[in-house]
Amino acid sequence: MTNVKFNTALIVGAGSGLSASLARALAKDGIKVALAARTTGDLDGLVKEVGARAFACDATKRGDVDKLFADVDASLGAPDIVVYNASFRTRGPFVEIDPLDVEKALAVTAYGAFLVAQQAARRMLPKKRGAILLTAHAELEKLVGTIHQNQFKPQVDRQWAYLVYAGLWHEPLLGDLNAFMDRVNEQVTGSVTLKLYKGGVRPVARASPNALYDPELAGFGESGGLFSQQASPGFIELWTLQSRMAYAIRNRGKDGA
Repeated sequence: MTNVKFNTALIVGAGSGLSASLARALAKDGIKVALAARTTGDLDGLVKEVGARAFACDATKRGDVDKLFADVDASLGAPDIVVYNASFRTRGPFVEIDPLDVEKALAVTAYGAFLVAQQAARRMLPKKRGAILLTAHAELEKLVGTIHQNQFKPQVDRQWAYLVYAGLWHEPLLGDLNAFMDRVNEQVTGSVTLKLYKGGVRPVARASPNALYDPELAGFGESGGLFSQQASPGFIELWTLQSRMAYAIRNRGKDGA
């Protein structure tokens, strides 16, 4: 992707944090930048700094998103890079959370992302190039999720996208998947450092208070009592049992087996 020449970038959910840093990096690389937010007044300084164009858009409204892409097409050209940075979170005990807040969180973080990604894909597919970035949130999901959650979550993402694209809003499974998404994302918080180079982007550092990573447990040295190294031989025996059984079956009757 880094060998492709990108001309125009659109950042949806622009603000003063990560999206502002992305806008500066993209502009520095000679890429025209469009910034979209519910209200654009707070973007005036960034617009002047990087020579960007600002557009008002509520990403949860299909009409707003359609108009946003049409306006960007007309003023800057179809975007080659689209970054979805809009988010809304709600916290609290499960039985006390306001359902309207949950509905809004899903609308902003999931439905809005779908609307924006769909419009972006419609412009990129004919050209066979482009980048849609939902990178940062996905990286945090990996950091705070278990190996089993991280293996299962992409399957849920694909099924959710299919149901939404097919217009199956009243399908009970969609409600089930929404509940799963909400539950999984309760722990997703933190920061992601992204490296931008020639229009490409990749995560280089992640941090979260809920990270399932402890450097004292990750190495082969002493763990300060958090993990007994004496447990390793037994774990290795169990973990490799099936592989060793398969090897023995496939090689029985052979010399030395």
